[in-house]
Amino acid sequence: MNVQMIGSCRINFPLEILNKEGGIKLVNRWWGFTHYTKEVLQLIKAFSGVVPDKSIFDLVNWEHLDTKRWLNNTCNREVLDDIDVVVIELSSIKTFESNGAYLQINRIVDAFKEFSELFPSWPYFSKDAKDFGEISKYISDPVKARLLKNLKIGTTNKKELGSDLAFIKSYFELFGVKKVIVVTHFSCGPDGEVIPGRRKVIDDIIDVCR
Repeated sequence: MNVQMIGSCRINFPLEILNKEGGIKLVNRWWGFTHYTKEVLQLIKAFSGVVPDKSIFDLVNWEHLDTKRWLNNTCNREVLDDIDVVVIELSSIKTFESNGAYLQINRIVDAFKEFSELFPSWPYFSKDAKDFGEISKYISDPVKARLLKNLKIGTTNKKELGSDLAFIKSYFELFGVKKVIVVTHFSCGPDGEVIPGRRKVIDDIIDVCR
C-alpha cells in the first residue's frame, strides 16, 4: 500500500516506523510540514502554480518550491495515481495569515525569537500581541517587519473545516486516491487530563468527516 503523508511529527514518526517494518510504502513528495487545513489547501494551489512571494518561503515551509528539483519533477505535481492512501495531520484550527499566505507556526516562532521572548505564549494566543503594527517597527529585517505588521491570527470554524476537508478529499480522489485519513491532535496534555477546547476540536473534526 502506497501512502502519502501531509503533516508533522504526529504522523511522520508512526508512518516512518510502518514503512521501515514493511507495513506500508511511504511516498514522499515535498508536501511540507503542516498543521491546519488552510496550509494543505495552499499546497494544493502550489501544485497549480500559485505560489507566494519567494521572500517568505522560509515561513511557509516552501523553500523547496524554489529548487529546480521540485519545479522540474512533474511527479511532484501531477502523478498521484499510484497513491492508495493520503494521511493528513489536522492538529490545529488556529491560522496564521500574512501578505496573502498562511504561515507555518513553528517557523513564525523561530523567525521572531526576540519577540517571542517578550511575549512567551505568542503567537499561540493573540491576546498577547495587541499591536503587531507598532511592534513591527522594532524588527530590523524589513521582510519580517512587513509580515508581522500584516499578521492575522484566526480560527477555522466547523463549517470551514467541513468545506476544506471535502475539497481536499475530492482533490485527491481525482488522482485515484482510495482513502484520505485525517489524524488529529491528542485530546490530553502530558498529565493525562483532557483539554476541553482540544477535545471539542477533535469532536468537530470527527463530525465533519462522517
